Amino acid sequence: MSDQNINLFHGANLSLEHRFANFDRVDKNGKRFVEELVKGARENEGGQFLQYFYDNPNNPNDGDEEAKLGYAYSFELYEGQGKFVIGSGIYTGDLDD
Repeated sequence: MSDQNINLFHGANLSLEHRFANFDRVDKNGKRFVEELVKGARENEGGQFLQYFYDNPNNPNDGDEEAKLGYAYSFELYEGQGKFVIGSGIYTGDLDD
């Protein structure tokens, strides 16, 4: 994500690329996971971990949200510029396999 909150790359959903991040997105429990991950990454030197629910594209029950552990980290690409954010996550149900 750019310093202007534009998704530059999204490995699981290409339709989100080159669009402003939607900070109002919520999981099934009402958690604003995009906002929390990005804000936490930009405010915490070590990045931000966050547990939330998200649709797993590898799950045949399409549309069901599964538990996910996300991590986001921010950095300055150029000195004095706003912070870019990179993130990743894993579906915690996958840990049992």
